[in-house]
Amino acid sequence: MEPIDIAYAGAAEQARLIRSGEVSSSEVVEASLARIDAHDGLLNAFRVVLSEQARAEAKAADSARGEGNGPLHGGEAE
Repeated sequence: MEPIDIAYAGAAEQARLIRSGEVSSSEVVEASLARIDAHDGLLNAFRVVLSEQARAEAKAADSARGEGNGPLHGGEAE
């Protein structure tokens, strides 16, 4: 799946994609960070972007995938 498609999918679709294994939490984060990098210079919508923290949390979510952690970690929706 293309990063642009992931970024525009919305949270519910991103959760479904992660749950199905089509993408990882890390891929969703990278797509989102790329979109921020591409557009925030013009939009100035973010004061702070915690890129490394987001990457670390996504990596942890991928490692704990499906362990009852909720839909954006590959678990079931609550």
